[in-house]
Amino acid sequence: IKVTQKKSQIFKATFYGYALNQVLPTSIGGDGYRFFVIKKFKNSINKSIHSVFLDRVFGLYFLMVLVLLSSIFLIKINLIFFIITFTIFFILIGSFSINKYRVLKKLKWLSFFDQINFDLNQIIFSKSSKIVIHYSLISKFFNILIFLFVLLLLKITISWQIIMMVPCILLFGYLPISFAGWGLREGVTVLLFSYLSIGFTTSFL
Repeated sequence: IKVTQKKSQIFKATFYGYALNQVLPTSIGGDGYRFFVIKKFKNSINKSIHSVFLDRVFGLYFLMVLVLLSSIFLIKINLIFFIITFTIFFILIGSFSINKYRVLKKLKWLSFFDQINFDLNQIIFSKSSKIVIHYSLISKFFNILIFLFVLLLLKITISWQIIMMVPCILLFGYLPISFAGWGLREGVTVLLFSYLSIGFTTSFL
């Protein structure tokens, strides 16, 4: 969205923000630092908030796509995956509909979210954004691989069901309602792994 800032400062703000997210309450604590850095370079408050918010939604969008695909294959295991599939499908379809008809633009108090959604769709479906989309997907796959690597160290047999569950675990850990995902991510892991008859201690560890 054309913020006025040097690339070196963008990298610094981004990675410092990610580091702070790991130690501050909620998983978005470091976003405040990123906003501060962007605002410091004479960008408007609205544009600064918009850029940070768009980055957060962009990453969440692709994680939701992965969860949608994985939960479709897990529906036969438990009804909860049907609920996840239905919910995410509804959100994505709603996003496309809002973008096409600009429904929220008519309501001033929702215009900010309308612009976020519009810019997100513009990025995703732009011909010049393929490399950004590829890197976003690759980063999510690395998160999944790290999780699976830990399971290997614990000598847990990795099945296709476990692989499909990991994106769901990461998505719930992404929600800004805990201390950097701690506790919430572990709780979801214990719950989902219980459907595969994996014990509480092993799942929590």
